Amino acid sequence: MSSAPRKTSRPTGTRRNRERLACRPCRQRKLKCDRSVPCSSCVRRRAAACCSYGPSSDNAENMDGTDNTSNNPEWRVHAYSRLGQLESLVETLVRQRTEATVTANDDTLPTTPTEGQGAIGLSSGGLDAPSPSHLIQSGMTHWSAVLEDIQAFRRTLMTFAAENTDAMLSTPRAAAGIGVMFGTHVSNTLSIEDILKRHLPSQRDTDRLVSIYFRDRSAAAPFIHASQFQRQYRDFWNTPGETSSLWISILFSILHIAATTATMWRDIERIRVGFAEAAAQCLALGEYFLPKPFAIEALLLYTQSQYITSLEIPPFMGSLLSIIVRLATTAGYHREDGASGLSPFAKEMRRRTWSVCAQLDLLISFHMGLPSSVQFSAWNIQAPNNLLDSDFDEDSVQLPTARPDTEFTGVTFCILKQRFMGVFEKILQQVLLISAQKPTDDDVDLLDIEIKTIYDTLPDIYRTRPLNSSVIDSSKLIVTRLCISLIYYKCLCVLHRPHVSKFRANSIRECYVASTALIRIITDVYTECTTGGRLETEEWFMKSITWRDLLLGSTTLCLVLCATNWSMDESPMDRSETLALLETARAVIQAEQARSENKDSSSVLSIIDTAICEFRDQQDRGTRLSATGEAVPLPTSVEGMSYDRTCWNWESSENGVSNDFELAHFSGFMGVPDRRL
Repeated sequence: MSSAPRKTSRPTGTRRNRERLACRPCRQRKLKCDRSVPCSSCVRRRAAACCSYGPSSDNAENMDGTDNTSNNPEWRVHAYSRLGQLESLVETLVRQRTEATVTANDDTLPTTPTEGQGAIGLSSGGLDAPSPSHLIQSGMTHWSAVLEDIQAFRRTLMTFAAENTDAMLSTPRAAAGIGVMFGTHVSNTLSIEDILKRHLPSQRDTDRLVSIYFRDRSAAAPFIHASQFQRQYRDFWNTPGETSSLWISILFSILHIAATTATMWRDIERIRVGFAEAAAQCLALGEYFLPKPFAIEALLLYTQSQYITSLEIPPFMGSLLSIIVRLATTAGYHREDGASGLSPFAKEMRRRTWSVCAQLDLLISFHMGLPSSVQFSAWNIQAPNNLLDSDFDEDSVQLPTARPDTEFTGVTFCILKQRFMGVFEKILQQVLLISAQKPTDDDVDLLDIEIKTIYDTLPDIYRTRPLNSSVIDSSKLIVTRLCISLIYYKCLCVLHRPHVSKFRANSIRECYVASTALIRIITDVYTECTTGGRLETEEWFMKSITWRDLLLGSTTLCLVLCATNWSMDESPMDRSETLALLETARAVIQAEQARSENKDSSSVLSIIDTAICEFRDQQDRGTRLSATGEAVPLPTSVEGMSYDRTCWNWESSENGVSNDFELAHFSGFMGVPDRRL
């Protein structure tokens, strides 16, 4: 018997290069292909440039023959880069053609609306495609048709990326884990219709709250454009079921902030909490952790609504900001060239969003004693332009000239604050330095000069001034002025505080000036933010970050008192005035503590109480003087300390932000138990 012929097996991983019966896009989309060049399907989708046949390279296709090019991140990055170069080249040709046409026709006929620049306008996707009538006149070989192909290819790439992201989450394994971790499983029991029915007020009340939010621009986020939002808001009421869950989250965060600032809503805690809950639920339903439209803005506004409505800075705030920073970086918000193909409007709004994101992350990270998630050296996007929302819109071909810094707009504070944040980030890097090489006095002095130079170059309208000198100023301008002053003095406190423990005379003096300024500014504003005060609508200003600045100033002043206790004659301060200022700070903290329990406030109160008692007694008894009445000289190191109760670990407290307010160290120094434990 003859044995049956054996099958010859091909080596694993090899396949025949068969002739393809469909082009690559049709194979990927599983469409019928008529094998034209280009095929009719690709022409209909305006993807003629992608239509190709024949075997693909191993890098472009999987072993099963399916196209894998769009799933390759490196390929997409390269494709976007080449598209950007090609689009720039075509735009350059357009400008050159327009200039040549205008020059040639200068003495003849005016340029028609369908020629030159009038034929094109910028949109969110770069240049708009020419009108159909223009294509008919010019034919498919005209430059405008090439430009349309580029834009179609870019849209196809973006569609591939979105489809790939959705595909990754659609697998049962991924969906189960991610849904539980990020809360998207709520969609199984909760719909957007349920959220709206439960938490959204009547349209009349919603209109009022939205109006309050945009009228009070000091609390309004600059990355929410008023005119754009108004159009989106109108569309929402027309078709609420078709609106993005992430945009609805933005709406609920706006309602939450407005209800906090509006007197008539302020005492209705249940409604305000409901707005915050609805905003969070919409974030989960919209899968906020993915780089989707509105995701970054919705999550950032939700975070802002949390910190301006509470004294606390919850631990989850750092996690939220880390997600925001990662999403924004993934979407290219941190790079000026990461916005290629976007309209001037979209680019400017991205600048505003990134500016707020970076600043908020830095401030919250500092108050939590953590490094910032934003690496300032890794981004190059420009600061926002000083423009009113009415100065530009989605259909703007180009941005108008920025207004001068002296002209106050809703984004002025964001621009000026960004100048300080660059130096503040350097200061935090210095004080958080773990290496053996500690900053020298020259390093400290250089940063001191840099921060003071920025403040000295500010327009006079934003300089610190007493409230009684601002009687005709708007509350928005007053709050901007106050915020800039607090940032300035906070930078000085954080920079010099680690060196107070080394008895560095200049650092003691700078900390004294900065800490007393912080306390005076905040205690003066506190009464004006209460009901009936001039800043009644700005009660949010006294919340988490400003409140932490008050605690920072109070504990820093106590630290300066301790460092200068060695010699009353050489002290840079007026003891009586300093103790009176601490008593004022204590009264404000006690008043707020009675309304809302805060652990950090309790610990700081203990420190202030002990400091006042300790140094008031010394002042009354005239202690710390030698038997001959001569002042005891200021020691140059900690070895000269003679307090029996002193067990302050100076070395571990040098970074100044390791435990925010050094409560543990103060507790040891003053002999006060840490009530947080």
